[in-house]
Amino acid sequence: MKAGCGVTYADAIRDVMIEDVHGVPVPIASLATLWRMKQTLREKDAPDRLFLRQTMEAEGIPLDPPPAPPVESLDGVPAG
Repeated sequence: MKAGCGVTYADAIRDVMIEDVHGVPVPIASLATLWRMKQTLREKDAPDRLFLRQTMEAEGIPLDPPPAPPVESLDGVPAG
């Protein structure tokens, strides 16, 4: 994959977090990068967006892009 939601490896590596896993430094995508990568219409990304939004808000990390308004179905009832 060259990019996920327009986020390339070059974009993601800029704010990578390094975590120590049993003495091995492992690069991990930042919360902000994960947030950008989860801006999809896929239903399976919705729980991830909720978790990331709550975590980022609690840590004072700005949401960029901001959360999208809820999507309504064709009959006007919120989807989900």
